[in-house]
Amino acid sequence: MTGAARMIQMLPLCVLLVLQFLSDRLTTAEPATNTTVLDVTAVEYNFFDHNYHLMDKNNLTISGNKSLIVFVHGFRSSPRTGVVADLGKSLVQYTDSNVVLVDWSKWTQKLDYVDVVFRLPTVATYLVDWLYSLRDRGIVQSFDDVTLIGHSLGAQLIGYTGHRLNGTIKRVIALDPAQPNFKDSQKNERVDVNSAQFVMVLHTSTMFLGLREPVGHVDFYFNGGQIQPSCNSDTVCGHVVVLNYLADSLKNSNEFKAYRCQTLSDCEKKIVDNKEPTINMDIYMPNSTRGLYSIIPCKKNFRMYSRFFLH
Repeated sequence: MTGAARMIQMLPLCVLLVLQFLSDRLTTAEPATNTTVLDVTAVEYNFFDHNYHLMDKNNLTISGNKSLIVFVHGFRSSPRTGVVADLGKSLVQYTDSNVVLVDWSKWTQKLDYVDVVFRLPTVATYLVDWLYSLRDRGIVQSFDDVTLIGHSLGAQLIGYTGHRLNGTIKRVIALDPAQPNFKDSQKNERVDVNSAQFVMVLHTSTMFLGLREPVGHVDFYFNGGQIQPSCNSDTVCGHVVVLNYLADSLKNSNEFKAYRCQTLSDCEKKIVDNKEPTINMDIYMPNSTRGLYSIIPCKKNFRMYSRFFLH
Protein backbone atom coordinates (compact mmCIF):
# COMPACT_ATOMS: atom_id res chain seq x y z
CA MET A 1 0.00 0.00 0.00
CA THR A 2 1.41 3.41 -0.94
CA GLY A 3 1.84 6.24 1.57
CA ALA A 4 -1.02 8.20 -0.01
CA ALA A 5 -3.28 5.18 0.22
CA ARG A 6 -2.42 4.75 3.85
CA MET A 7 -3.27 8.37 4.52
CA ILE A 8 -6.72 8.14 2.99
CA GLN A 9 -7.74 4.92 4.62
CA MET A 10 -11.09 4.97 6.39
CA LEU A 11 -11.04 6.35 9.91
CA PRO A 12 -12.63 4.49 12.82
CA LEU A 13 -16.12 5.74 13.63
CA CYS A 14 -15.11 6.87 17.12
CA VAL A 15 -12.37 9.06 15.66
CA LEU A 16 -14.73 10.57 13.09
CA LEU A 17 -17.16 11.47 15.83
CA VAL A 18 -14.45 13.13 17.89
CA LEU A 19 -13.19 15.00 14.83
CA GLN A 20 -16.71 16.26 14.17
CA PHE A 21 -16.88 17.41 17.79
CA LEU A 22 -13.57 19.16 17.30
CA SER A 23 -14.97 20.82 14.20
CA ASP A 24 -17.92 22.20 16.12
CA ARG A 25 -15.73 23.52 18.90
CA LEU A 26 -12.96 25.17 16.91
CA THR A 27 -14.48 26.57 13.73
CA THR A 28 -13.92 30.31 13.45
CA ALA A 29 -14.81 31.09 9.85
CA GLU A 30 -16.69 29.29 7.13
CA PRO A 31 -18.34 26.00 8.08
CA ALA A 32 -16.99 22.81 6.57
CA THR A 33 -18.45 21.81 3.24
CA ASN A 34 -18.01 18.93 0.86
CA THR A 35 -16.68 21.16 -1.92
CA THR A 36 -13.20 20.50 -3.24
CA VAL A 37 -12.98 23.78 -5.21
CA LEU A 38 -10.23 25.73 -3.51
CA ASP A 39 -7.78 28.51 -4.22
CA VAL A 40 -4.61 26.49 -3.78
CA THR A 41 -2.62 29.62 -2.94
CA ALA A 42 -4.90 30.28 0.03
CA VAL A 43 -2.17 30.28 2.67
CA GLU A 44 -1.53 33.55 4.50
CA TYR A 45 1.44 34.53 6.64
CA ASN A 46 0.59 36.93 9.47
CA PHE A 47 3.56 38.85 10.85
CA PHE A 48 3.03 40.54 14.23
CA ASP A 49 4.92 43.42 15.82
CA HIS A 50 5.96 43.57 19.49
CA ASN A 51 2.47 44.84 20.43
CA TYR A 52 0.83 41.92 18.62
CA HIS A 53 -0.46 44.17 15.88
CA LEU A 54 -0.75 42.63 12.44
CA MET A 55 1.85 44.14 10.12
CA ASP A 56 1.15 45.33 6.60
CA LYS A 57 2.55 42.53 4.47
CA ASN A 58 3.57 45.09 1.85
CA ASN A 59 5.52 47.14 4.39
CA LEU A 60 7.07 44.69 6.83
CA THR A 61 9.42 46.01 9.49
CA ILE A 62 11.28 42.88 10.51
CA SER A 63 14.26 42.86 12.81
CA GLY A 64 17.03 41.14 10.86
CA ASN A 65 18.97 40.16 13.96
CA LYS A 66 16.15 38.18 15.56
CA SER A 67 15.21 34.55 15.13
CA LEU A 68 11.92 33.60 13.51
CA ILE A 69 9.12 31.62 15.15
CA VAL A 70 6.42 30.29 12.84
CA PHE A 71 3.22 28.81 14.28
CA VAL A 72 0.89 26.60 12.22
CA HIS A 73 -2.63 25.84 13.50
CA GLY A 74 -4.51 22.58 13.15
CA PHE A 75 -7.74 21.23 11.66
CA ARG A 76 -10.83 23.45 11.98
CA SER A 77 -8.72 26.12 13.66
CA SER A 78 -7.18 29.45 12.59
CA PRO A 79 -5.04 32.28 14.02
CA ARG A 80 -8.33 33.82 15.20
CA THR A 81 -9.22 30.86 17.40
CA GLY A 82 -9.02 32.10 20.99
CA VAL A 83 -6.34 29.76 22.31
CA VAL A 84 -4.22 30.16 19.16
CA ALA A 85 -4.37 33.95 19.40
CA ASP A 86 -3.43 33.71 23.09
CA LEU A 87 -0.38 31.60 22.25
CA GLY A 88 0.57 34.03 19.50
CA LYS A 89 0.48 36.91 21.97
CA SER A 90 2.62 34.94 24.41
CA LEU A 91 5.17 34.16 21.70
CA VAL A 92 5.41 37.87 20.88
CA GLN A 93 5.55 38.96 24.50
CA TYR A 94 7.89 36.38 26.00
CA THR A 95 10.33 35.63 23.16
CA ASP A 96 12.77 37.96 21.50
CA SER A 97 11.79 36.74 18.05
CA ASN A 98 9.89 37.72 14.95
CA VAL A 99 6.58 35.83 15.13
CA VAL A 100 4.44 34.63 12.22
CA LEU A 101 1.10 32.82 12.46
CA VAL A 102 0.37 30.83 9.32
CA ASP A 103 -3.28 30.87 8.28
CA TRP A 104 -4.28 27.87 6.17
CA SER A 105 -7.85 27.85 7.49
CA LYS A 106 -9.27 28.05 3.96
CA TRP A 107 -7.97 24.51 3.61
CA THR A 108 -8.77 23.20 7.09
CA GLN A 109 -12.27 24.64 7.22
CA LYS A 110 -13.47 23.91 3.69
CA LEU A 111 -12.28 20.33 3.30
CA ASP A 112 -12.98 17.09 5.12
CA TYR A 113 -10.18 15.86 7.38
CA VAL A 114 -9.06 13.07 5.04
CA ASP A 115 -8.99 15.52 2.11
CA VAL A 116 -6.78 17.90 4.07
CA VAL A 117 -4.41 15.06 4.95
CA PHE A 118 -4.25 14.02 1.29
CA ARG A 119 -3.37 17.59 0.25
CA LEU A 120 -0.82 18.17 2.99
CA PRO A 121 2.15 17.80 0.60
CA THR A 122 0.73 20.64 -1.52
CA VAL A 123 0.46 22.96 1.47
CA ALA A 124 3.96 21.94 2.58
CA THR A 125 5.26 23.03 -0.83
CA TYR A 126 3.88 26.53 -0.24
CA LEU A 127 5.50 26.67 3.20
CA VAL A 128 8.82 25.50 1.81
CA ASP A 129 8.75 28.09 -0.98
CA TRP A 130 7.80 30.84 1.49
CA LEU A 131 10.65 29.92 3.85
CA TYR A 132 13.12 29.92 0.96
CA SER A 133 11.82 33.36 -0.04
CA LEU A 134 12.42 34.68 3.50
CA ARG A 135 15.99 33.46 3.34
CA ASP A 136 16.54 34.86 -0.15
CA ARG A 137 15.21 38.26 0.96
CA GLY A 138 17.43 38.27 4.03
CA ILE A 139 14.53 38.20 6.52
CA VAL A 140 16.24 35.15 7.99
CA GLN A 141 19.94 34.56 7.48
CA SER A 142 19.61 30.78 7.51
CA PHE A 143 17.24 28.08 8.71
CA ASP A 144 19.36 27.92 11.87
CA ASP A 145 17.33 31.00 12.86
CA VAL A 146 13.93 29.33 12.38
CA THR A 147 11.66 27.50 14.83
CA LEU A 148 8.47 25.87 13.52
CA ILE A 149 5.66 25.19 15.98
CA GLY A 150 2.56 23.27 14.94
CA HIS A 151 -0.53 21.92 16.63
CA SER A 152 -2.34 18.70 15.70
CA LEU A 153 -2.54 18.51 11.90
CA GLY A 154 -0.34 21.62 11.81
CA ALA A 155 2.34 19.64 13.66
CA GLN A 156 2.30 17.01 10.93
CA LEU A 157 2.43 19.76 8.31
CA ILE A 158 5.57 21.35 9.76
CA GLY A 159 7.09 17.89 10.12
CA TYR A 160 6.53 17.22 6.44
CA THR A 161 7.85 20.71 5.62
CA GLY A 162 10.97 19.98 7.63
CA HIS A 163 11.57 16.83 5.61
CA ARG A 164 11.29 18.84 2.42
CA LEU A 165 13.98 21.14 3.78
CA ASN A 166 16.22 18.15 4.56
CA GLY A 167 16.04 18.67 8.32
CA THR A 168 17.86 22.03 8.16
CA ILE A 169 15.31 23.89 10.32
CA LYS A 170 16.82 24.53 13.74
CA ARG A 171 13.85 23.42 15.81
CA VAL A 172 10.43 21.85 15.35
CA ILE A 173 7.96 21.81 18.24
CA ALA A 174 5.03 19.45 17.64
CA LEU A 175 2.05 20.03 19.92
CA ASP A 176 0.02 16.82 20.23
CA PRO A 177 0.58 15.89 16.56
CA ALA A 178 -2.49 14.44 14.87
CA GLN A 179 -2.88 10.68 15.06
CA PRO A 180 -5.76 9.86 12.63
CA ASN A 181 -4.25 8.76 9.30
CA PHE A 182 -0.68 9.26 10.57
CA LYS A 183 -0.23 6.33 12.91
CA ASP A 184 0.97 4.01 10.16
CA SER A 185 2.02 6.54 7.52
CA GLN A 186 5.47 6.61 6.03
CA LYS A 187 8.02 8.42 8.14
CA ASN A 188 8.68 11.22 5.66
CA GLU A 189 4.97 12.08 5.59
CA ARG A 190 4.80 13.17 9.20
CA VAL A 191 6.83 14.75 11.97
CA ASP A 192 9.81 12.79 13.25
CA VAL A 193 13.45 13.27 14.24
CA ASN A 194 14.42 14.00 10.63
CA SER A 195 12.10 17.02 10.42
CA ALA A 196 14.65 19.37 12.03
CA GLN A 197 17.96 19.54 13.83
CA PHE A 198 15.94 19.21 17.06
CA VAL A 199 12.39 17.94 17.36
CA MET A 200 10.43 18.38 20.58
CA VAL A 201 7.00 16.76 21.00
CA LEU A 202 4.28 17.37 23.60
CA HIS A 203 1.67 14.60 24.01
CA THR A 204 -1.63 15.38 25.75
CA SER A 205 -4.45 13.41 24.10
CA THR A 206 -3.17 10.10 22.78
CA MET A 207 -6.36 8.08 23.11
CA PHE A 208 -7.81 9.28 19.78
CA LEU A 209 -6.61 12.63 18.48
CA GLY A 210 -2.91 12.82 19.32
CA LEU A 211 -0.08 10.55 18.20
CA ARG A 212 0.81 8.09 20.95
CA GLU A 213 4.25 6.95 19.88
CA PRO A 214 7.39 9.02 20.57
CA VAL A 215 8.60 10.65 17.35
CA GLY A 216 10.94 13.40 18.54
CA HIS A 217 14.40 13.75 19.97
CA VAL A 218 12.56 14.48 23.21
CA ASP A 219 8.92 13.59 23.93
CA PHE A 220 6.94 14.91 26.89
CA TYR A 221 3.86 13.04 28.13
CA PHE A 222 1.57 15.25 30.19
CA ASN A 223 -0.39 13.22 32.75
CA GLY A 224 0.48 10.05 30.88
CA GLY A 225 -0.39 11.70 27.57
CA GLN A 226 -4.08 11.06 28.06
CA ILE A 227 -6.74 12.77 30.19
CA GLN A 228 -5.60 16.22 31.36
CA PRO A 229 -6.41 17.41 34.91
CA SER A 230 -7.95 20.70 33.77
CA CYS A 231 -10.16 18.95 31.22
CA ASN A 232 -11.88 16.26 33.29
CA SER A 233 -12.69 13.57 30.69
CA ASP A 234 -12.94 15.94 27.71
CA THR A 235 -10.77 14.45 24.94
CA VAL A 236 -11.00 17.53 22.73
CA CYS A 237 -9.97 19.81 25.58
CA GLY A 238 -7.01 17.50 26.21
CA HIS A 239 -5.96 17.85 22.59
CA VAL A 240 -6.18 21.65 22.63
CA VAL A 241 -4.92 22.41 26.13
CA VAL A 242 -1.37 21.70 24.94
CA LEU A 243 -1.44 25.22 23.47
CA ASN A 244 -2.05 26.59 26.96
CA TYR A 245 0.77 24.46 28.32
CA LEU A 246 3.24 25.93 25.86
CA ALA A 247 2.02 29.45 26.62
CA ASP A 248 2.40 28.81 30.36
CA SER A 249 5.96 27.58 29.84
CA LEU A 250 6.78 30.81 28.01
CA LYS A 251 5.56 32.86 30.95
CA ASN A 252 7.41 30.70 33.49
CA SER A 253 10.22 28.42 32.32
CA ASN A 254 9.94 26.48 35.62
CA GLU A 255 6.22 25.76 35.17
CA PHE A 256 6.65 22.16 34.00
CA LYS A 257 9.24 19.99 35.68
CA ALA A 258 9.83 16.84 33.64
CA TYR A 259 10.92 13.45 34.99
CA ARG A 260 12.72 10.89 32.87
CA CYS A 261 10.91 7.66 32.10
CA GLN A 262 12.60 4.75 30.42
CA THR A 263 9.75 3.48 28.20
CA LEU A 264 6.54 4.74 26.67
CA SER A 265 4.60 2.42 28.94
CA ASP A 266 6.33 3.94 31.97
CA CYS A 267 5.45 7.45 30.79
CA GLU A 268 1.82 6.47 30.34
CA LYS A 269 1.76 4.92 33.82
CA LYS A 270 3.70 7.93 35.21
CA ILE A 271 6.54 5.68 36.37
CA VAL A 272 9.69 7.80 36.44
CA ASP A 273 13.39 7.18 37.02
CA ASN A 274 14.29 9.24 40.07
CA LYS A 275 17.98 8.54 39.48
CA GLU A 276 17.89 10.69 36.36
CA PRO A 277 18.02 14.49 36.67
CA THR A 278 14.82 16.44 36.06
CA ILE A 279 14.57 19.09 33.38
CA ASN A 280 12.22 21.98 32.70
CA MET A 281 10.07 21.79 29.60
CA ASP A 282 10.50 25.00 27.61
CA ILE A 283 11.18 25.97 24.02
CA TYR A 284 14.78 26.96 24.74
CA MET A 285 16.00 23.63 26.07
CA PRO A 286 19.34 22.48 24.62
CA ASN A 287 19.27 20.71 21.28
CA SER A 288 21.19 17.89 22.93
CA THR A 289 18.19 16.92 25.08
CA ARG A 290 17.05 13.35 24.45
CA GLY A 291 14.56 10.84 25.80
CA LEU A 292 11.05 10.37 27.16
CA TYR A 293 9.74 12.52 30.00
CA SER A 294 6.68 12.57 32.22
CA ILE A 295 5.03 15.80 33.37
CA ILE A 296 2.22 16.01 35.91
CA PRO A 297 0.45 19.32 35.30
CA CYS A 298 -1.52 20.96 38.06
CA LYS A 299 -5.26 21.22 37.74
CA LYS A 300 -6.15 24.83 37.03
CA ASN A 301 -9.39 26.74 36.91
CA PHE A 302 -11.09 25.35 33.82
CA ARG A 303 -12.16 28.85 32.81
CA MET A 304 -8.49 29.66 32.24
CA TYR A 305 -8.30 26.86 29.70
CA SER A 306 -11.59 27.41 27.95
CA ARG A 307 -10.71 30.03 25.33
CA PHE A 308 -10.71 27.41 22.60
CA PHE A 309 -14.50 27.69 22.80
CA LEU A 310 -14.28 31.35 21.83
CA HIS A 311 -13.75 32.60 18.28
